[in-house]
Amino acid sequence: MARVFRPWYTAPAKDGQGRERRYSTWWYAEFTDATGGTQRVKAAATQAVSKEVLAKCLADVARERAGLPTQNAGAVRLHDLAGRYLVSQASRVSSAYLANTRRRIDLALAHTRAGTVRDLTPEKVEAFLAALEDGGNPPSAATVNLHLQSLRGMLNWAVSTRLLPYNPLACLKPRRIVQKRKVRRAFSREELGRLFEAARTSPLRRMERSRRGNALPEPVRTDAIHRGARNSMIYRLLAFTGLRLNELRLLRWADVDLEAGTLAVRAETTKTKRPATIDLPAWLVAVLRGWKERHRPAGDAEPVVAVPEDLLRAFNADLTAAGIEKRDGAGRTVDLHALRHTYGTMLVKGGADIKTVQTLMRHSTPTMTLGTYVHFDRERMREAVAGLPEIGPAPAPDAQAAALREGTTGSEAVADESRPPRVRQGKTVDFRKPNGRHRTRTCDLYNVSVAL
Repeated sequence: MARVFRPWYTAPAKDGQGRERRYSTWWYAEFTDATGGTQRVKAAATQAVSKEVLAKCLADVARERAGLPTQNAGAVRLHDLAGRYLVSQASRVSSAYLANTRRRIDLALAHTRAGTVRDLTPEKVEAFLAALEDGGNPPSAATVNLHLQSLRGMLNWAVSTRLLPYNPLACLKPRRIVQKRKVRRAFSREELGRLFEAARTSPLRRMERSRRGNALPEPVRTDAIHRGARNSMIYRLLAFTGLRLNELRLLRWADVDLEAGTLAVRAETTKTKRPATIDLPAWLVAVLRGWKERHRPAGDAEPVVAVPEDLLRAFNADLTAAGIEKRDGAGRTVDLHALRHTYGTMLVKGGADIKTVQTLMRHSTPTMTLGTYVHFDRERMREAVAGLPEIGPAPAPDAQAAALREGTTGSEAVADESRPPRVRQGKTVDFRKPNGRHRTRTCDLYNVSVAL
C-alpha cells in the first residue's frame, strides 16, 4: 500500500451550526515498510512534492530490503557515530590506542564544528590538518596522518556497517612522509665496559647526590643497588644475545636452558613470528646462573629480567655517566637498539661467516645483516689493507719507459731479435656490390707471427 493524502478532521462550522469536515493543509505519505508495517510521514504542502517524498520512502524501503544503506548522511550525528565506532573497536585494539583515537576525533570535530556528516566536508578537514602543521610546535607528517586516519577509519566503518552510503573524506590523501632514517653505530668494546659499569653504579650515585651527603636509608640503598644491577643485566643481554627489547621483556626462565647454554625465542614474541634458538657464551651462562640464584624466581613463568617503563631515560643517563656521546660527529647515534647492532658487528669481527651471523641475528636475508646491522671498523679496515701481499719489486720509471719504446713489457727492456719482421702483402678480393656489379679491391695483409 502506498498513497499520499490530506487527513481531515471535524471542527465547529463557521456559521456556528454544528460541525464541519476540514482537510489538513499538509499532505501525508503512507506506505508499507520493509518489516511489513504501515508507516505514515508528514510529506509536504503540495501533492506533487508529497508524491516525490513517497517515491523516496519507497526507494528507501527497497534499499533496506536489499541490505543497502538508507540513512541520509546529513541526518547522522558525528558524536553518536564516533561513540558507536569506538565501542565496536574496543575489543580489537588496546585501551591506549582507543583513547588516542577518541582524542583525535574529538579534536577534529571541535575544530571543524561539524555536527553531522554533511558538515564534515573535505575542505574543513583539510583546513584542520593545515592548522595542525602551522602550529607553534608542528607535529610530524606521520602524526598529522594519524588524525586523518582516525576520521577516515570511523567513516569507513560506517560505510561497511551500512550506516552511510559513502565516505566523504575518501578523496583526501595523506601527507607525504619523508623518511628520516636513524643511522646507528655499534659500541666499541671499551664503551660497553664503561656503559655496564655506569649502569651498575648510577642509581646509587644519583640517590647519594640527592641526599647531599646524608646517609641513605638501607631500603633506599638496597633498591638503588638492585636497579643498577638490573639495568646492567639488561644491557648485557641485549648486547650479547641480539634480542630486541620487547623480546627481552617477554623472555621467561622457561625459555632459558642453562645446561645447554641456549635460550629459546618464542614465535609469539618475535618480530617475524618465527621461533629461534640462540646459543650463549659460557661466561654469560655463568652470569645468568648467578642472577637466578640471587633472585630466586617463583617459577619458570617469571621474567628473566624485569624491564622498567623508564628504561630509555635511564639508558640516556647511563650514557652521560659513561662519557659516551649520544651522537658522534658523523651524525650516527647510539640507543638501546644499537646494542643489537653491536652484537652483529662483534660476531663479524670475531670471524663468523655471514650465514652464521644472519642466522644468529634472525634476519631473512644477508643484505639486512650486512647493510644495516654490521658496521665498519676503521682499525679492522687498516689491518685488512695492511695484510695485502706484495708481488715482486716494481720496475724503475726509466726502465718502464724504455720497455714501452722497445715494445716489451718486462722489467728488462731487451728487444727480441728472433721475432720475424712484419711483411706487407697485397691480395685482390672480389666481391659483389648491391647493384649486382662485380668489383675488385687490393687489401693490405700483414703476416704477424708471435714467438712463444
